[in-house]
Amino acid sequence: MVAPSKVVPSPLSPSPHTAPWTGGETAVEAELEALCQRVRAGVEAFRAGRAVLVGDDGRRENEADLVFHAAFATTANVNAALRHARGLLCVSVGHELADTLGFAVAPRTPGDFAHTGFTLAVDARENITSGISAHDRAVTIRLMAEPKATASDFLSPGHVFPVRAHSGGLLARTGHTEALQELCTLAGLAPAAAMCEVLADDGEALRPAALLAQGTAEPTEQTRYLASLPYLSTVDLLWHRVFFGARPQDAFVDAPDIALALGEALLPSPAKRCLRFQRGLEEAVTCEALVLVTPGASLVPERVRIVLSNGLSSRDNGVDPNVACAEIRLHAPTRIEEPLDARVAEFCDLSAKIGLGATRPSVRRIVTQLRALEALPDLFHSSTVGADSRVDALFQNVAFVVESDRSFLLALRKLNSPRFIQGPS
Repeated sequence: MVAPSKVVPSPLSPSPHTAPWTGGETAVEAELEALCQRVRAGVEAFRAGRAVLVGDDGRRENEADLVFHAAFATTANVNAALRHARGLLCVSVGHELADTLGFAVAPRTPGDFAHTGFTLAVDARENITSGISAHDRAVTIRLMAEPKATASDFLSPGHVFPVRAHSGGLLARTGHTEALQELCTLAGLAPAAAMCEVLADDGEALRPAALLAQGTAEPTEQTRYLASLPYLSTVDLLWHRVFFGARPQDAFVDAPDIALALGEALLPSPAKRCLRFQRGLEEAVTCEALVLVTPGASLVPERVRIVLSNGLSSRDNGVDPNVACAEIRLHAPTRIEEPLDARVAEFCDLSAKIGLGATRPSVRRIVTQLRALEALPDLFHSSTVGADSRVDALFQNVAFVVESDRSFLLALRKLNSPRFIQGPS
């Protein structure tokens, strides 16, 4: 297992230039394995009840939070958050759990619009005094993770601020509130986690880049404490979910009457089975896509045709459509053939108001091809025995329109195993 002290820092500062992968599988694997290590170390600490630092991509709010799971709230770690993080102590609560506990969104000023789902502050109804002490706040926070807790167990107004997370986690909103829900899911814990923004000595938010560079300055009590905690970012958690998380079920559905040709005049042949990609929560990180399957054909990687289209022109991988056993047709309005950026931090500028809508076309292409190629064995009704090896064969032998996509997808396959995601037993 990777020790928290060896967490690889997340790349936070945007590069002035984007560059395609240049080092083959080694460079790709190094980038993705570092991401897995950061997430694994953070999840291990979080699951064990320890505090973790979660920053954003350095361009959104450019802030970091000290976080720990609600079930492990104690007088000591609440006091540590108040003393060393110094911001507002809140609790990220899953949408359904917030409904169960009666945490409604707080009233807002007319005409105001806020993305953060703050609720009215609460206190535990029992086992506290005034509600403000570290002990009392720990009792209130811990109660939010209690399986039998109900709305009647809380009083409002109080001294702890629950924040409702958007359903769908980071795929729905790329905030710290949702990042904590991803942590809870990975750790197998109830969807409730305390969070407190980290403030510097001058009272301003302490930037993630400054947290990672603390070794260059004279250490203080605060910096020594923060340096002892694992660090990961919303970017790490987001792309870990996309690349290594549970795959969407039934993502490709039959569409016999579809009237979309993905930018080409020729509609799918009636002799082929046509399936449409249901993107769901992944709409912002994928392309529109169709998969055409030739009935009765065998799945042969060298006979899988891939077509990239922008609505005005298209480019394919050279496989003759008359002999193709399957065809994957991707459509994006712009730059669908652009090279993949060299750093995960460059996959999407999360400072943009449209959030994941700013995901680069190259990343959408990669994720869509990943979903389609992993689904092909099932679409051909292949036996589940050896399914992984068939997917590996597809990644190794399919002709890609953008050849550099192969090294990234092969790296994902290599790292998408218990050894890298969960660590050795």
